[in-house]
Amino acid sequence: MLLKKLSILIMFACSGLVVSAQTLSFLHVENQDIVNEQGQKVLLRGVGLGNWLLPEGYMWKFGNEGDRPRKIEAIVTAHLGPNKAKEFWTQFRKNYITEADIRRIAELGYNSVRPALNARLFMEETKPYNFVNEGFELLDNLIAWCKKYGLYVIIDMHGAPGGQTGQNIDDSPNDLPELFSKPQNQELLVKLWVKIARRYCNEPTVAAYDLLNEPLPERTGAADQHKDKLMPLYERLIKEIRKVDKKHMFTLEGYNWANNWSIFTKIPDKNTFLQFHYYCWDNPDNLNDISHYVARQHELNVPVWVGETGERNSTIYYATTQYFEKNNIGWSFWPWKKMDTTNTPYSIKSPAGWQAVAEYSRNGRGATAPDAERIFAELLENIKLENCVYYPDVVNAMLRRLPLKLEAENYGHDGYGRSYVVRDTTVRAATYRKREPVRIESVGSGRRTSGQAVTLADGEWTAYAINSPTAQKWHVAVRIRGFGQLRLSVNGQSVTAEATGEWTEMQLPLLDFSAGINELRAEAVRGEVQIDWFNIDRPVTAAAGTPQIFVTAKDTELRLSEIAAPTEWRHYRQPTERDVFVWLDPQNTFQTVIGIGGALTDAAAETFAKLPKAAQQEFLTACFDREKGIGYNFGRINIASCDFSSDTYAYVADNDSLLETFSLAHDEKYKIPFIKAASVTAGGLRLFASPWSPPAWMKDNNDLLHGGRLLDRYRQTWANHFVKFIREYEASGIPIWGITPQNEPMATQKWESCIFTAEDERDFIKGYLGPTLLRSGLRNTRIIAWDHNRDLLYQRASVLLNDPVAARYIWGIGFHWYETWTGSDMQFDNLKLVADVFPDKALVFTEGCAETFNMKNVNNWRLGERYGYSMLNDFNCGTVAWTDWNVLLDEQGGPNHVGNFCFAPLHADTKTGKLLYTNSYYYIGHFSKFIREGAVRIACSANRDKIQTTAFLNPDGQIVLIVLNTSDDRIAFNLCLFGKAVTVESRPHSIMSILL
Repeated sequence: MLLKKLSILIMFACSGLVVSAQTLSFLHVENQDIVNEQGQKVLLRGVGLGNWLLPEGYMWKFGNEGDRPRKIEAIVTAHLGPNKAKEFWTQFRKNYITEADIRRIAELGYNSVRPALNARLFMEETKPYNFVNEGFELLDNLIAWCKKYGLYVIIDMHGAPGGQTGQNIDDSPNDLPELFSKPQNQELLVKLWVKIARRYCNEPTVAAYDLLNEPLPERTGAADQHKDKLMPLYERLIKEIRKVDKKHMFTLEGYNWANNWSIFTKIPDKNTFLQFHYYCWDNPDNLNDISHYVARQHELNVPVWVGETGERNSTIYYATTQYFEKNNIGWSFWPWKKMDTTNTPYSIKSPAGWQAVAEYSRNGRGATAPDAERIFAELLENIKLENCVYYPDVVNAMLRRLPLKLEAENYGHDGYGRSYVVRDTTVRAATYRKREPVRIESVGSGRRTSGQAVTLADGEWTAYAINSPTAQKWHVAVRIRGFGQLRLSVNGQSVTAEATGEWTEMQLPLLDFSAGINELRAEAVRGEVQIDWFNIDRPVTAAAGTPQIFVTAKDTELRLSEIAAPTEWRHYRQPTERDVFVWLDPQNTFQTVIGIGGALTDAAAETFAKLPKAAQQEFLTACFDREKGIGYNFGRINIASCDFSSDTYAYVADNDSLLETFSLAHDEKYKIPFIKAASVTAGGLRLFASPWSPPAWMKDNNDLLHGGRLLDRYRQTWANHFVKFIREYEASGIPIWGITPQNEPMATQKWESCIFTAEDERDFIKGYLGPTLLRSGLRNTRIIAWDHNRDLLYQRASVLLNDPVAARYIWGIGFHWYETWTGSDMQFDNLKLVADVFPDKALVFTEGCAETFNMKNVNNWRLGERYGYSMLNDFNCGTVAWTDWNVLLDEQGGPNHVGNFCFAPLHADTKTGKLLYTNSYYYIGHFSKFIREGAVRIACSANRDKIQTTAFLNPDGQIVLIVLNTSDDRIAFNLCLFGKAVTVESRPHSIMSILL
C-alpha cells in the first residue's frame, strides 16, 4: 500500500517529488565545507546501497565465474530459467532496499545514502536506447523515503554504459572500459545523466551527483590508456547537466579506484567536491595515511568526501571515521548489508543449500531445479531487513558512540598534549599509526584481541573522544598486562586498574558519562602498562543510587504504589546458602521486547461506547497512557465475529468468492472508533488481527460456530480475505502489524471456531496466505502461527518451522495459557523448547484471561497472581510480546453472544458508568508501565523459589526488575548488581517493579 501511495505522489517533472515529508534544503560547496541553505555545515555520514541495483559477486559468496552482474544474472537464469529469473530480479530489487531500510538508516544516526546505479537498469543497451522505467521508479521511491526520514541521497553512477573499469565492480559487457574506447557510450552517459538531472533538478533530498565510480584501474593498463579522457568527460557531463540543473553539487573521483587525483589541477564547477575511497586491508591492521588528500583539500580549497570505506572490522571503522572527521572529511560506509558477514550493519542469512549455488559459480555444477526455486525464493525473504542480523558494534564503532569496544590504539588525532603525552617523541609506532610516537605494537590476534596494543610508561597517557547518547553510568572493563597501575578518568572521576603480569580482563567500577562527547583518559601512574582495549558496556542509570520501588500487595492498599526504597549499597561478600539473593547481570542479554497490551474486541468497544465521556477518558488513560496509566502499546483485533461479540457476523455476503461485498460497516460503529481512540492515547499501537472462523459458506459444516474446516476450494479466497481486511483497516487509518491465521485452531467451540491441523496450517501458510501477502505488497505483515495453548506448542512449531517454505513466511509463534483446563500447570517447558530449537522465530503470548465470570470473585487475589506468574515465566522463556484478552468488559463479563463470560483487568458498570479495576490490571501494569519497547531481557537469578524474578534493560539504560511473591511469607532479599548489594523486602502475595 505504501509503495503504491508513494508512486502516485511522485511527480516525474522538474518540479521534484511531492510527498508529505521532512524538509531538507539544498546543499552547496562553500570553500572546504558543504553547507545547507541556512549556512550550516553538513558533514555527510552515510552508507552505500551496494548490491541493490548493481549486484556484486563477493556479496553473494560467489567465485570468479559469478563476480560481476552479467555473470550473476547468468547463474540465476541457469537455475530458474529466463522467465522465473526475470521475476526473481524484479522482486530482488523490491525487497533488497525498502522503506524499512531507509527508516532504520535514519534511526541509527546516518544522514545520507549512496545508491550504486547500473546504467542498464535505466537505459536500454541497444538502439533506440529507450529509458527503462523500473530503475527510475526504484530511485524515485528511494528518494521519497529519504525525504520522509531526512536523509540526503548521493546518486552514484556505479556502472556506466560500456563500463568505466572493465572490472567486476561495473557492468562492462566485454570486461573492458568501453565507456572510453567507444564514443557512443559517452553519448549515452550524457543522455542518462541529463535525464536524471532533469528529473531531480528541484529536489533538495538529492545532495549530489557522483558522476563516475572508480574509473580506470592502473593495474590493467586502463588508466595509462584512457586517463587523459577522464577530465574532459567530467567537464562535458557537468556542462550538459548545468543546462537543466543549476543547483546540485557534483562529486568527482580520481582514476585508479577513485584515488589518483593527478587529473585535478583545477575544479571544473564551483559546486563540486572531490572524492577518494579508503580501505585498510593490511595484516596486522594499519591506519593508512591520508595526508596527501588533506593537502590537496587545502591547495584546491575544496571539500573532500570518502565515498566508500569499510570491508574490514570495528577497530578500523572507529579509527577511520575519527580520522576523516578530524580533517573535515565526510564518509559513506560500504555496504549497508551483504551475505553472511559480521562487518556490516546488517547481514543477510544465506538460504539453506546456498553453497550448491555458490559452487556453480566456481565449477558450473548447480543446485537441482526444485531446490533452486526454493533457494532463490528463500533468498528473496532473507534480504528483507526484518530477516537480517543486526550488528550494533559495527554501527557504534563507525559513529564512535556507546556501547562499544574501544581499541587502545584508537586515541584521538589532536596531537601531543591533547590526544597523548609520551616521554620520547622521536620514536615511532611499530604498527598501525607509524607516523606517531605512541608505542603501538602487534600482540597477535584472536577473538578477544585486536592485534594491537598501546604501551604507556609512568606519566604517559592517551585520550579518547567517546559519544554517550545520554547522561548515564556505563560499565567499563579493560584488558591490560605489565607491572604497574593504570588510571582511567572521565569527567573528573577516576578509577584504577593494577597490571600484575600477563593479560588480564578487569571489570571496573561504573563511570558517569555526560550526554555527547566525553574524554576518556588512560594514564600510567606507576610502572609500565600495556593496554589492548576498553569495553564500555550497556548503561545502568542508578545502580548505586536509590532504587525506585513500586508494589502491589494483598491485604494492603498498595496498587502500583511507590514505596520508600533502601539507599545503602554495600560490597557483598560470597553469599552463603542461608542468605536470600537476587543477582542482576546486564552484561548478558536475551530477547528484545516489542510490546505488552490486550485485545480490542467488539465486547470492549461496545462496553466503552456505553460509558459517559469522563469514564471513557479514564479508561483510555488507565490502559494506554504510560505516565498516568499502564502504557499498553500492543493489541489484538478480532477479524469478524468472535465469542466476545454481541452477535455473529461476517464481512462478505454468502458465496461471494470475489469478495466484492466486503464491508467494515459492522466495525465502523464501535470497534474502529475505539481502536483509534486507544491508539491516539498510546501514541501508536502495534496491532495484530485474528479470525475465529472463515465465513460459514467457506467451511465444510456451513456454520461459523462448532468447529468445522476450511474447504480446500476456498483456501485462496480466504487468503484474499486477509488482504482485503488489512487493506480496508489501513484505509480506515488503522495499520495492521501482524495476523494469526486462526484463533485456537484445535478447539471445536460452541462459538466461532475452525479446525486447522498442523499440516493444514502449514499448507495454508506456504501455499496461500504467505504468497498472497507477498504478491499484495504486504510482505511486512507478520504471520504469527498456532495462536493456541502451550500444550501442543512444540508439535505445531516443529511441523510448521521444519518446513523451509512455510518457515520463510512465519515471523513468530503465538500461544495461550488455557492448557490449565486439563488440570495441568502452565507448560513453560514447551515454550522454552521452541525458543531453543527455533531461535530465529519470535514468541508472542496472544491470549489469556480468567474464565467463568462471577462478580463475587472480582477481587480474588489469584486473578492477578495468575497474570504475574504467566508473564514472568513467559518472558523468561523468550517471549517478545504479551497480549491479554479483552481490555474491557461490562458488569456481566461480556457482552458475549454465547454466554462465555470472563474476567478482564477492567470492568465497567454500564448502569452507573463506573470502572472497576481488578488486581490483574495492576499485575499487568508492573510489566507494561515500566518495560519499554526495545528493552532487552537481562540475566537475573534468585536462589529461593518463593520469589520469582525477571529483569530488563530499557533502551535508556534503566534496569527493570520484577519480583513476584506468591507465598504467605515476608521475604527480605539482597539485590546484587556489579558487586554491590542492597536489601529489599518482598511482601506476602505481592509483585514489585524495582527501577535501577
